[in-house]
Amino acid sequence: MRAIIGLSLLLLLGACTSSQTSAIKPLWGFEGKFALRSPSKNQSAYISWQQFDASYTLRLWGSLGLGTQKIEGNARHITIDDGKQQQVLSATEPTPLLASINIPLGTLASNAEQLLHNCPVGTSKPLSEASLWTVYCDKNKIFSGIMRPSKIRITDGETTLILLIKQWT
Repeated sequence: MRAIIGLSLLLLLGACTSSQTSAIKPLWGFEGKFALRSPSKNQSAYISWQQFDASYTLRLWGSLGLGTQKIEGNARHITIDDGKQQQVLSATEPTPLLASINIPLGTLASNAEQLLHNCPVGTSKPLSEASLWTVYCDKNKIFSGIMRPSKIRITDGETTLILLIKQWT
């Protein structure tokens, strides 16, 4: 009898733990492609961004899964995992995307909601007050009945990140 009660408690606790983990849903997110252009290198990949209350998760991958990165961050730090090694950076440091071009991902993430949800076509705005990066809203499209950006350029005059958003979640 004790074994049955013990097993039942174990299963009950296990179910509670897994339901708490799966209950965390992103506030918003998007999927699409991005391109990075700099004087020394051009790259493109697919992107999936999930924004949670105080944190975010990005997944970047090239064709056939090559060059995969998982990036998790919050206001204090960013963790980059490429499947071989993990790197932890301050959220204020430039972040190397796909091990090549540094962008201010922490600044982008902390301003993402206001930048991505309020982006009229033809407008530009600084990424932040202290940033040399500028955000250009090139195209909008209706996603699930809501007008959202479908093409955004972020540039510092030398390096440009282009987001082509296929789906908002």
